[in-house]
Amino acid sequence: MALLGFQQALSELVISPEFCLQVLTSPEQALRVYNLTTLEYQRLVFLAQLPGLGIGRMLHRSFRLSMLVNILPKTCTLLNFHNLNQVVEVYWQTQPSRNFYYEQEAVRFGQFLLAQLEQGKLQNEFLSEILRFELCVLFLTKLIPEQVASNNSLKIEVLEDSFPDLNPQYRIVFFRHEPNSLLTTLSKNQIPEPGLQGEYYLLLTMSSTNQLQSKLIGSRMGEVLLACNGQRSVLELCTQLSLTLEDLEILARRGFLHFHHRVS
Repeated sequence: MALLGFQQALSELVISPEFCLQVLTSPEQALRVYNLTTLEYQRLVFLAQLPGLGIGRMLHRSFRLSMLVNILPKTCTLLNFHNLNQVVEVYWQTQPSRNFYYEQEAVRFGQFLLAQLEQGKLQNEFLSEILRFELCVLFLTKLIPEQVASNNSLKIEVLEDSFPDLNPQYRIVFFRHEPNSLLTTLSKNQIPEPGLQGEYYLLLTMSSTNQLQSKLIGSRMGEVLLACNGQRSVLELCTQLSLTLEDLEILARRGFLHFHHRVS
């Protein structure tokens, strides 16, 4: 349908300054991938020349940034002390907007930041743990409730060839800095002070009144729960972490774990 192609191209004009420049300089090449009538083609070429298009692009980017700041406030606070604008600009260039769902945009931005950290393109002492914390909060508060509601029969039978996974009602985050102090400092929009590093495991869940709850747990339990990510079998985990089947059974009975079998 020609109208659909026109709408897609128009959205791209507003979103992408690079695409707008392509339409200005090489309209036939830029627009050939869209199913357009002659009139639609002419209108798009005309629109690309309008100065007001830049205002729409500015509003769109402001909207995208506000979504990220609202959903990942502490992450953006950390970046704002360094190079938030630069990081966001790179993100926009490599990750064109696909939709206006706040949560999906935040997850994509989080994955982009984690990749930047892993590749050494972004360096920040606190960013990884704060970002993982806020993504966990996002999953618990926005993305997980429907999954939990539709899965009331989690399997707790422990077999050596089964794969343990953390109950979706829980999330666990590993910190190298004392989490309560770090989170409080960022909530006040203050720069965290570098300090002695340690090993902290923060367990997150939602209460019956839909309130986020967090609790520091022991390093041994934290290590085990973090390792139960559905990627390793019970036998592998028991071997690697010196566990017994009974250890995993206890965690399952307490509601922290469930088990699944992979279809070969």
